[in-house]
Amino acid sequence: MAMAKAAARGRTFKSIEECVAALGRLEDAEPQTRALCEMNLEFFRPLGIPKKGDWLAEKKESGQTYSTYSRRMKPPLTPSKHTDTVLLVPFGKSFGEGVAQVFLPHLVEYCRAFFVGMEVVCVEKPLSLAKMQKRSNDFGHDQFLIGDIFEALNTQTRSYRKAYCRLGITMEDIYPGEEWNYVFGQAKPLERVGVFSFARHSPYFYSGLHASQVPSLKEGAGWLRASMHTMVHETCHMFGILHCVYFQCLMNGNNGPGDSAGRHSPFGTKKWGRRGVSERGRGRGGAGGRAGGGGGGVGVGGTKSKGKPLATASRPGLTLKSVTFRSQL
Repeated sequence: MAMAKAAARGRTFKSIEECVAALGRLEDAEPQTRALCEMNLEFFRPLGIPKKGDWLAEKKESGQTYSTYSRRMKPPLTPSKHTDTVLLVPFGKSFGEGVAQVFLPHLVEYCRAFFVGMEVVCVEKPLSLAKMQKRSNDFGHDQFLIGDIFEALNTQTRSYRKAYCRLGITMEDIYPGEEWNYVFGQAKPLERVGVFSFARHSPYFYSGLHASQVPSLKEGAGWLRASMHTMVHETCHMFGILHCVYFQCLMNGNNGPGDSAGRHSPFGTKKWGRRGVSERGRGRGGAGGRAGGGGGGVGVGGTKSKGKPLATASRPGLTLKSVTFRSQL
């Protein structure tokens, strides 16, 4: 461990001491929690020095320690027996066939596995995009305004009263405002609504092929994996988890596919893991609370229109069933 710390010193965004301190005090934690959060620089690698164009090279973020996060997680901001559900809400006609039908059950199961203690419910009938503001992207495909999707989540899913947070899922390209070219996803922590898009994760997107028109799932595994990570990233924002500036993890902010901090495993999300273990026996979701800094959106991946890369920051009755990964994935 000492050698690993010495080797990493000087090549990390935050010092090793700061990374250790960010985990908080573990002396009084349960054995499971201590084992989960034990400092292991081979598995939980500190973030390196950001490169030109990376999120952290262009955006000043102070980070969020576990202690800071834990202080925010006080009732009524945390999930409870009355608000114990992550609600997944498909948008658009594309969920009636093709890749969306294959991917959606996997997204539901991944979300259940990740957010231990929470119920995960998927709305059976996709919400319509017909009345939402849109424009055309560079390939002539419809691109929908995120604000209208957030409005629909707040007004058209009120019957799901146990929903702690609501995440829109769409095959369509999305954007948060006229000055932006696109984003992969975005969340508003104070309202606990978010959305993410399959569109630009598709290996065929930049060939001009709409996600619903993909003829084969030969490269579907990478597409699905990227979609899962974006889904969980945005959901964690709704649970009050900010971008991580300490370790390589799912919650790193990133400026899209070229960002050196954007290629990492989700299992570096120690704040969720630590809280999830300690709450698991109580029948509640691990993370809760709200992020500070007002109601602005946070998310992942995107560019402003000038071309500068930035990031925005099983219930009865459901027809979805768990399926195994198919051979084409």
